[in-house]
Amino acid sequence: MVSLSSVTPFYAPGVHNAKVQMNKLVGWLIDSISAAEEEAGYGSPADLGSAPSKIEYLSFLNKCVTVRDADSLDEGKDVRVIACEDTYVYLGNMVDCLQVSNCVNCTIFVASVARVCTLDRCENVTLCVASNYLRIGNCVDCTVYSYT
Repeated sequence: MVSLSSVTPFYAPGVHNAKVQMNKLVGWLIDSISAAEEEAGYGSPADLGSAPSKIEYLSFLNKCVTVRDADSLDEGKDVRVIACEDTYVYLGNMVDCLQVSNCVNCTIFVASVARVCTLDRCENVTLCVASNYLRIGNCVDCTVYSYT
């Protein structure tokens, strides 16, 4: 078994109290894993990173208003609104899937959802949505305006 400290350039043999910044260690790990994947023939991480992410996260918003329209949100993306409090979220573009989780005292308006809209573990949330399928679970005092 090989320890991490024996293969990193940050630790000298016999030195047990060396301090290394976490971002340097994480950067070294990512570079090392990328090099190993390239050698193994998995392709370059740059090839994997060239495709845009299909998921848009709106997380941990607190007491704010967020508006995403055609300029700031690509049509057909999955959107996840997670752990927001006292927030207004307006999505003026069509999204593929919408997940709203762990939100408290929020108002969320979505132009349309192509597939599934999920409202889960929320409290006092108002949701206005037009979707093909609406799934609601473990919510308290929520109001849903569903347009079909």
